[in-house]
Amino acid sequence: MRSVPGVRGGHEEAYLIRAFASLEQHSAQEEAFYASDAWRQGPREAIVSRIDGCHSIVLNASEAVAQALAGR
Repeated sequence: MRSVPGVRGGHEEAYLIRAFASLEQHSAQEEAFYASDAWRQGPREAIVSRIDGCHSIVLNASEAVAQALAGR
């Protein structure tokens, strides 16, 4: 997972890049995380309150491409 913050036009932007072996793995991990006490009782409100919009893009990529995007 890689987070890339930035500022554009006076507005803070962030990009979260993650890699999963399959769409099923992505769904299972995301559902488990967002249902967890660590998220619900942790930083959830502080993070969600700052989000104006959210977009998800799914790419079918090789392991080498995923590693390059992760900066490894």
